[in-house]
Amino acid sequence: MEYTNLSISLLSLIWALRDLKEPLNQEEKEELANVGKQLRAKIEYWENPITRNLLAAIEKNSKLSEKFEFYKSKFFEIDGDIPDNLLPTEEDLKSIRSSSDEQRAVALGKPDDRNKKDIIQDKTIQVLFNTAIEVMTNDIPTEAAKKIKFSQNNSYSSDK
Repeated sequence: MEYTNLSISLLSLIWALRDLKEPLNQEEKEELANVGKQLRAKIEYWENPITRNLLAAIEKNSKLSEKFEFYKSKFFEIDGDIPDNLLPTEEDLKSIRSSSDEQRAVALGKPDDRNKKDIIQDKTIQVLFNTAIEVMTNDIPTEAAKKIKFSQNNSYSSDK
């Protein structure tokens, strides 16, 4: 499966938020929530304005930005597919979902919809996007990210 710059960025954000020692301030939380809402509502624009808005929100917190860049570089170093133990699962998504309304989730495409930009074809990427949206729109994004049960892989720690 092909990972886009945005999917790597969303995965890096989740890992960076999990690793962040101090909570985000209210403005930072609001900016992340706005990006999450944009991603949910306008998935067809995921590679341009939403990516720019996400990066701008991350850069406002130097420690988050540092951890984000660390994880992003690690994920781009992986040759081939990102191992499953480094990705969120459907169970992770369920554990942080803020409501039972799954209609708000990014849709998985049907075979006849493969050319639509706003449909994500791969189930793993769909779970990643929805998990990232739930983390970003959570009242406490760092705590939501910490609920995700990634495998304990010491080679992916920014504290080294």
